Order: sequence, then structure tokens, then C-alpha cells
Amino acid sequence: MLALDDPRWAELSSPGGPVAELLTALRTVRNSPADAKYAIEVVAGYACHQYSVYGTTVAVVPYLVRAASELPPAHRNRYELLSDAGVFTLLVGDRPERLCPRLLGPTLGEAFVAAVGVAGPLAGESLLEAWPEDQFAYLLAALAAFRGHRRVGGLLSRSPREVWCPGCNAEFHPLEVWGRPDA
Repeated sequence: MLALDDPRWAELSSPGGPVAELLTALRTVRNSPADAKYAIEVVAGYACHQYSVYGTTVAVVPYLVRAASELPPAHRNRYELLSDAGVFTLLVGDRPERLCPRLLGPTLGEAFVAAVGVAGPLAGESLLEAWPEDQFAYLLAALAAFRGHRRVGGLLSRSPREVWCPGCNAEFHPLEVWGRPDA
């Protein structure tokens, strides 16, 4: 995990402004995840914009996962942390070092991959809780991403939840057809 005082933060690509705001938000997420709703939003804004990924996308995932591990499975912030980490994992894929090899190198890539490995069981625990359907779908998408199932994760994370099937020439909701014998 990239230490918050590491000078490479200033060099990592990001869609946000000055990196100081991101580092302050990450400290809040790390130190007080239960009270970090606004900080989680700030971190997400510095990590991803309109589904584009940056060096910061890879660097923040270990912080999000570690903070999620400190919260109970049904906590709203755990959902937010894991959903964000899941989306970032979907976008980054399994080779985070390709985003910025000079700055990320193997160390940050390894920290990302290790965090993703921890995130899967956390998302699985949270899925056992009662969530509204849209939040349940995002947790499922995150779990799929953490387990390397990018196509499934991509289907579940789409908004709106309806997906076009060219073979059927119709829209469908993926959660409604799973388990059907004709699906």
C-alpha cells in the first residue's frame, strides 16, 4: 500500500485537483471509516471520472478495502467502500501496473491485487445482509469483479439495470433471468 506521505501521490494521474484533498480524505477513511461518508465520495472523485481510470484508481483500492474490513457487513459505508472498490477493479482489470508502470511498478500492483483478494470475502459477507435491489446488484457486481468475472460484473453494474439482448431482440434484467431454465 502506498504510504500517505509517499511523494509518488503527487505524480499519480488523477481526475481531481490538488492531491492534498485526496490524502486528507484517505486519512479520514483509514482512521474513521464509520464516519467517512463524505470522505469516501471525495476519494471516489479522485480515483475515477466517467469510468476512466488513473494511477490513483489503483492506489486507493487497498485503503478502501482495509476500511471496509473494519466495518460490520450491513454498514452503509462498507457497502460504499466495496462498491467503489468493485467498480475500480472492473475498470482496472487484473493488470494494474499497465496504467502507469513507472510510478506504480510491481509494489502498488501487488498491493492492489492483494486488496482485491481480501475484498471478495468481505463482499460475500455483506451480500448476506438485507439490501435494496440496486445496492445488492452493485455488491454482486463488486464480488464478480473481485473474483475476476469482469463480464458478469459489468452487466450487474450497468445503469439502468436493463440490458439489451440482440439474440432475443429485447431488454431484460439480469437478476430476473438467472436461474430460469430457458435463460
